[in-house]
Amino acid sequence: MKVLFLSREPAVCRLMAKKLGRDEFECTVADDVMGFYNSVMDGNLDTDIVVCDFRIFQLSIFNVYEFLSKSTTIIPLIFYNDPFPDGNGRIMYWIAQNEQLYNAPCLESFIPLFEKINAVIEDPSVHPYISLLQPPLPLPGDEDEAGTAGRKIDVRLFRKRNRLQPGLYKLFQIFYENQMKELSLAELSLHMWGTRSKQNTVYSYISRLKKCIQSDCLVKIDILRTSTGYYEMTVY
Repeated sequence: MKVLFLSREPAVCRLMAKKLGRDEFECTVADDVMGFYNSVMDGNLDTDIVVCDFRIFQLSIFNVYEFLSKSTTIIPLIFYNDPFPDGNGRIMYWIAQNEQLYNAPCLESFIPLFEKINAVIEDPSVHPYISLLQPPLPLPGDEDEAGTAGRKIDVRLFRKRNRLQPGLYKLFQIFYENQMKELSLAELSLHMWGTRSKQNTVYSYISRLKKCIQSDCLVKIDILRTSTGYYEMTVY
């Protein structure tokens, strides 16, 4: 199946295409809107589906579904970074968009592809880099927006950006896998070294880790002491 990614963020779409699998799908990534327009007008758009950046068209002015419906071949189009649906809701949303707005034929045959695209979008190594899908940071001092449980980041890239040494990276992983959950120094010591007797060392590691991550340029993370001997990570 041929898949055309049309986007202002081609690097992200190339990553998505790689994750889809080149053996099963023939993916092309483009950012040339006029080239797309001319291909449709000339009747030589060689693809089975268009996976589109929500920002590529001024949708309030240009109805891309109406435009495609006038072409010689009905080609489904989905917006991979539409901010409205999330999770598994995207799949039914994509189907409804095409069937209702675009008068497309039944899209059941596309459901396996939609599921794979959605899985790629939700992949922690891809999702943080897709525009329009990131939840906003809370306003300073807004206690009702204290963080997001399970917020996904690429921990390997985070480690590289902040130059975390192996011990600090292991501690970071333990906190990250238990976001917004209180962890005692004894528990952390057990996870780190298999013994509860190195709590003072854990305390030192936490202090060093906080200094390493406090100025990250892409994500805000806090490690707070919740009570004596207990700490909690929040990823915003």
